[in-house]
Amino acid sequence: QGRFAYLAARVFYEYNHLDEARARFHAILENPLYRAQDEGIFAASMLIDSYRVVGDFEKMELVTQQIQSLDFGGEGMDTSILTSFIEEAETMRVGANYLQAEALFQAEDYAQAAEEYVRLVNQNPDSEFAAAALNNASVAYEAIQRYEPAMRLYQRVVDEYPDCEFVDTALYRVAVNSRRFFDFERATNTFLILSERDSDEDRAKNALFSAAELQEYSGRIENSSETFIRFATSYSSDENAPIALYRAGLMLE
Repeated sequence: QGRFAYLAARVFYEYNHLDEARARFHAILENPLYRAQDEGIFAASMLIDSYRVVGDFEKMELVTQQIQSLDFGGEGMDTSILTSFIEEAETMRVGANYLQAEALFQAEDYAQAAEEYVRLVNQNPDSEFAAAALNNASVAYEAIQRYEPAMRLYQRVVDEYPDCEFVDTALYRVAVNSRRFFDFERATNTFLILSERDSDEDRAKNALFSAAELQEYSGRIENSSETFIRFATSYSSDENAPIALYRAGLMLE
């Protein structure tokens, strides 16, 4: 019975009669006998996919959540299919969240996009999308000059996802925004961390020079002179190396 009901619904899906297909998939999912068969899982997966193919990610998320509240499985059922479905449904649900936020970002609705990105991370901190979502939320806040929440989120990238690809950029933005708000100690420390770990040599070099300048502005003369000397030694061919040595020399007089 479940197999025939699923095949009938699948025919409507294949011919793009999505409303009828969805109604039939829903009918299958409402029947506990069908949910105890493999076709129940197939119907759930196709129902979710019917919203994905038309880009209705909000409805796709809602349907996925409803499906995850149902009980599937029965005697003789291939449990690997069930496990695979649950994992796929969760990935699709979070992916739908991410795409919703991305659509808002592309529409330049940066405040709402940032909120959606952060909601995704808070609800799904272990998701494969989490680090990118936090980074994008930070960028969105910077786009509307909300630098303090941007800096907090960049710091979360560093603290919560230390091995992700966005860490060096996040550190740089934390340092820049700390300097913007005259938190020179935090800016200096972050620039120094960045100077030692950033794979981007130009940014690492600039971070070291910036740290030396901030130390000077903060009255940390000995630290500043040492950092300027370190810059000149590490980047002896850079055009700022002589300037760094000169400034270090003035402080040591």
